Amino acid sequence: MRYFSCRTSQYPWFDGVDGLVFSSGKLLAFALLLTLAGCAGSSQPDPTEVSFSLGATKGLNPNSKGEPSPAVVQIYELAQTSVFEGAQFSELFYDGRKTLGGDLLGAVALTLKPGEEITRDYKFSSQTKFLGILVGYRDIANAKWREVVAVESEDSNDVVVTVDALSVSVAVDDSWF
Repeated sequence: MRYFSCRTSQYPWFDGVDGLVFSSGKLLAFALLLTLAGCAGSSQPDPTEVSFSLGATKGLNPNSKGEPSPAVVQIYELAQTSVFEGAQFSELFYDGRKTLGGDLLGAVALTLKPGEEITRDYKFSSQTKFLGILVGYRDIANAKWREVVAVESEDSNDVVVTVDALSVSVAVDDSWF
């Protein structure tokens, strides 16, 4: 009686009945490879989440009569800070995109009224390393109108912005409770 072997089969992964145990090892290795390939897919990096608490004092942005008035607050997502820190107010306020170039990843603008408190949550680019805060004061020559804060990329950050009559301050709230 003559037996036919499947070893010359067109399917190289199947070695015939005699090689079934050996082939199941190859099949297992192939299945593991497919499983690992599925896990290695490229996923989007997590965004940089920022919860802002913005508070303005009642004497915010006094006009020529000393009366408080609203102020525009611009928040810039930055990869680097050197250009932002070296630029003039008008360059940033009126043409921030051109001035900051590749350092600018995004921007948000808000109007803050005297005595107002605002809470906002934003999802910024995962490449955001710093936030630049700029306040449009009427008396820009005597104001501290710019502030920078570092943020944890791809993480949650709580940022507290205080806007006084002629100055802005920024702090990261590191409390965990």
